[in-house]
Amino acid sequence: EMNTCQDFSGAFIQIVCNMAAQYDEVRLVFDRYIKTSLKEQMRTKRTKGKSTYYHVKDNTLIQNISLKDFLSDIRTKDELTKYLAGKIVHLSKSSSNRLKKLLVTSGTQAEGNIDVPDSLLTHSQEEADTLLVLHALTVSNDAELVVSSPDTDVLLLLVYMYPSLPISTTFLTGKGKTKRNISVQSIYSNLGSKRASALLGFHALTGSDVSGRFAGRTKDSCFKAFMHCDDEILDPLA
Repeated sequence: EMNTCQDFSGAFIQIVCNMAAQYDEVRLVFDRYIKTSLKEQMRTKRTKGKSTYYHVKDNTLIQNISLKDFLSDIRTKDELTKYLAGKIVHLSKSSSNRLKKLLVTSGTQAEGNIDVPDSLLTHSQEEADTLLVLHALTVSNDAELVVSSPDTDVLLLLVYMYPSLPISTTFLTGKGKTKRNISVQSIYSNLGSKRASALLGFHALTGSDVSGRFAGRTKDSCFKAFMHCDDEILDPLA
């Protein structure tokens, strides 16, 4: 039913408004798309260098284009994130706003209908994963913070950074019947501060988005070993 990018943005805004309805303040975070990054080299390899660039504006026709093809070029992705961010910011400042307090980060800057914390005025992060945490660090310690993402890496980052985050920090993930809130405090307490501080080193060494793993060693088997490590191993990982 979507003929143009304007239709696409309308559907996107409706989803964001539905997700945000129960919250007092909302932070919306987009990835950045940098041509020279390791991530872009991986994308180019995946698409075998074949991509189509679409200029994103209200009347851009998308009806007969698959989403995979539409998002095959990082220039389109970059334009789309800025386009959607602009639409959300415009809504937040309008008389029909349903988003209450709002901050949106796309590109290197944040904008919205509230004051932007100094640490978010500009940034050098490429991925939303780390940018979400940068936002979380600016939230009041007595707030109830819910971080929503489908990516496990975000949960690991939250556990690692938990001592600097609000006590009531939860990770919202999954879809439909598998959707769940995970207490970051519970995981941090069960791991203990020593293992929590070594968690990112462990993750990178045993396979992440941009790092390989030892052949024949699953994340599960490595994690069992990690839970029995002593300080001689944990300190270097941290």
